[in-house]
Amino acid sequence: MAHYDRVSFNTAAAMCRADLVAEATVVSVGLGHWNTANGTRPSNIDRRTVLTRGYSIVTPVSFTGVQTLLDHRSKRSNEFVTLGGVVGADRIRTLDYPSLHAAGRYLLVLVPTLDVTVGALTESRLTVIDAFPVDPRGLVHLQEQTIEQGQVSGTAITIPQSSLATMEGIPAAP
Repeated sequence: MAHYDRVSFNTAAAMCRADLVAEATVVSVGLGHWNTANGTRPSNIDRRTVLTRGYSIVTPVSFTGVQTLLDHRSKRSNEFVTLGGVVGADRIRTLDYPSLHAAGRYLLVLVPTLDVTVGALTESRLTVIDAFPVDPRGLVHLQEQTIEQGQVSGTAITIPQSSLATMEGIPAAP
């Protein structure tokens, strides 16, 4: 399995480039489907076609208690998804992207999804590119502490939930 670095949206500057930033509670995590027009597996695809054409499995999520912090969309979105999932015998795992859980409260960063039928990004389906847990004390966990070979290699970054309304307290880009 390949590992690719990706941009994290854990700073105010990065979040401001997203199409939608909101705080919400996950109501449900649906069944995965392919990112095709009808949600089914494209015929005659193999691993290479998946990688080169942008085909993917996405998993729909629905939210409640949504507090929109930033919205750059030009039209309403029909579906919110996470990358990866299961459709029949097909499975795509995305280790570097968020996995949401029902009843979890998150600060969500959403971006347009690739529409493989036209080869362009679309706002009609937004992908959760980052999701930061909000704990019962009202702290948003932007970064967990990391330990490598017994040494702290990354410090935890949390901000109060109350600072989200103005995006205050979110670290500036380094």
